[in-house]
Amino acid sequence: MSAGVKDPLRRTAIGVSVTYAEKTSSGWQGKQEVFFDPESYACLGQIRDDGEIVSARAAWGVVSRPGGRP
Repeated sequence: MSAGVKDPLRRTAIGVSVTYAEKTSSGWQGKQEVFFDPESYACLGQIRDDGEIVSARAAWGVVSRPGGRP
């Protein structure tokens, strides 16, 4: 865990990383980092060191029914 890192959108975050030294069941091997908001602990996104997966959440909300909009 590292505090004060930047997520894919350059926001300050808490980063949690794991390195898979051996191939996983899906065949992937390497480092993955998941980013969390330092105040709410909401997931902000993730990145893999091979560049194949980069995701970021710019916004999110809670609704009371499926299909509802925040």
